[in-house]
Amino acid sequence: IEVLVQPGSGYVGHTSTPAKVGVFILYVLFALGTVAFWAYFRFRQPRVASDPNEDDLQAEGEFDVR
Repeated sequence: IEVLVQPGSGYVGHTSTPAKVGVFILYVLFALGTVAFWAYFRFRQPRVASDPNEDDLQAEGEFDVR
């Protein structure tokens, strides 16, 4: 991270301020993508069985062990 955020630290050549802004934007986009991916699976509606011939539908979380 230090190499990307502080390129003038002596490890790599000097870069301009737009490079720092670009790296910051990439971090923000990655964070937003990560939160969006998590939120999709966290808050989506569960699927409902579409087989009309099935009389014994189980509610979500109920498992019948036989």
